[in-house]
Amino acid sequence: MTIFLSFAGARDPVADDTNEEGSIVTLWRWWRDHGQPVDQVWLFSVNAEGQQYAQNTRDWLISEHLCTAEQIQLYHREASPVDYEAVTQFAFEVVQQNVNTRNDNDVTIFFNASSGTPTMKLSGSLLSAAGLLPGGKIWTVLNPRHVGEHQERVSVQDVRFIGEYLLRERLGEAVAGNQFQTAIALAQEWGRITIHDVVRRTSAALLSVLRAYRAWDLTDFAVARRYLTQVDRLDAVPWTPEGRDAFDRQRRWLNNTALESTEENPLNLVELYYSIERYSEQERYTDALARGRRLVEGLLYYYYHAQYRVNVRRVAKHWVGQLPQNLAEKFRDEGERYVPLLVLARTLTEESPDPTVRELWADIDTFKALMDVRNQSLAAHGMQPVTREDVAKVRPILRKWVMTLVPDTGEYLKLYPLTPAMRQRVLQDLGLPPGRV
Repeated sequence: MTIFLSFAGARDPVADDTNEEGSIVTLWRWWRDHGQPVDQVWLFSVNAEGQQYAQNTRDWLISEHLCTAEQIQLYHREASPVDYEAVTQFAFEVVQQNVNTRNDNDVTIFFNASSGTPTMKLSGSLLSAAGLLPGGKIWTVLNPRHVGEHQERVSVQDVRFIGEYLLRERLGEAVAGNQFQTAIALAQEWGRITIHDVVRRTSAALLSVLRAYRAWDLTDFAVARRYLTQVDRLDAVPWTPEGRDAFDRQRRWLNNTALESTEENPLNLVELYYSIERYSEQERYTDALARGRRLVEGLLYYYYHAQYRVNVRRVAKHWVGQLPQNLAEKFRDEGERYVPLLVLARTLTEESPDPTVRELWADIDTFKALMDVRNQSLAAHGMQPVTREDVAKVRPILRKWVMTLVPDTGEYLKLYPLTPAMRQRVLQDLGLPPGRV
């Protein structure tokens, strides 16, 4: 459905000085003659004079058999015709109340920018630039006195590029902050209002990639894998070699089923490590420290199992006897208990035959202090917040522990494909502003 919106002005329906039909009637005739059907015309007015212009225009359109009475709706609200806020809000509210409530999602708005006061003429452009007019086309009609020999009297303008630019910038900021749910909503809106064919062609790919990143962030690797597979089946993606390489690396990473294993392994431990970085970027500092604790736990479970073939998740009596004597002595009083994380860490860093593992002993107190910060924040219901600085202190410690306790992670750490730089390569090919991720 196409709806024509216009304020009624002094030159509607016919100008007194030239006896020429005004812009409203001129546009309606032009659309009819050029095979561009318009379903309804909505005429706005903000004072008694404008209300009379609107009524006269309605009568003229009907008398000229250009449209029926049922196709014309008049909207009036008392306001100053030069008050930008009042006039623009009036037009906005009429559209919101009467277009957004329709079941028909395929609505296009034509706005006449050649009738009424300058304020009225500009209001449609403001709404269109903000992406608030579906379709958002702005039509202008030149005064016949000012039309050159090779100049068209009727023209259409599309100012949605302004709102599109702002939306694109907000999308870049959302992705940079790992706010993937927000980014998905913005990408949907961008695809709806865009005036660029290339954006329309790539919008499905952009949405699928963002949904994959959202699922990836939630450790739902199967869903993330499915969304990236959808993108790979699309033909319209304008990949650069760098973007395609980054995308393929992400797909290969997700295709590794070790990510979904319930047992710790080098791949899912690296994934856990990088999730701490994303949580920090999302300003979820308490969650980031909680992930840090889970990572240390996973590293210790993995190391004890890899080095000594024991499962320290079980109560001590089931595995202590399998340890070397110097380690077993440290746990002799644990019996039926599950061994606390810090006891596992202290024992390992004090008694390991590997000097690089023993060097981790220096980090124990720092890590314990940071976990205390996190626990105090939870106990105080967030009134003692964990800070960015707290997370910054723990990240280098965690990286060192990962590389020391699980040497096989070294290559994974270097090749991890969901870093900001790797996201940038993929999303920039799909229209994201450069340098924002």
